[in-house]
Amino acid sequence: MEAEKRAILKQRIKPLEIDGMDQSQLAEKARELHTQIVRLEGEKYDLEKRFKQLQVEVGTYVLYSTTFMYRSVVKILG
Repeated sequence: MEAEKRAILKQRIKPLEIDGMDQSQLAEKARELHTQIVRLEGEKYDLEKRFKQLQVEVGTYVLYSTTFMYRSVVKILG
């Protein structure tokens, strides 16, 4: 799993090419990277929130399903 994660990150992460950049170019690159980090953190937050909501929904569904099956069995067995 860890090796798979590293392989995927290696494909997605581009090398930081800053050789030969002057101060203003470096500052612009820093702003671009900051903007990207903020966007990605926002996406991560949204995904984590959605994941938690889905966990609650699945748990509720399992509870209702179990309750329904239990009631059905009790009804059949009388």
